[in-house]
Amino acid sequence: MVSKKAAFGCKMCGQCVLHETGMTCPMGCPKTLRNGPCGGVRMDGRCEVTPAMMCVWVKAERRSRWLPWRGAILRLQPALDWSREGTSAWVNELIRRPRKSLV
Repeated sequence: MVSKKAAFGCKMCGQCVLHETGMTCPMGCPKTLRNGPCGGVRMDGRCEVTPAMMCVWVKAERRSRWLPWRGAILRLQPALDWSREGTSAWVNELIRRPRKSLV
């Protein structure tokens, strides 16, 4: 069995959005941005924080072009519930673990 970590670079945030991000884990972004790139993406598409890596959001946008649900990348994602970090998004959905309120 192939794990999400090996296949997609999953960071175990507990709130998977691979389907909406071109099957690219946005938590791989050094700034952990879940709704698109920061303003510092270099002209060549590389990350401003880690220049050796391609911007996660550049990869996500490119990959999403090939998916039948390519428009999903335009959906805004809710703020990350950090209490779910290290848990499985699949298990959280199966047991309907509620998100903690930010208010």
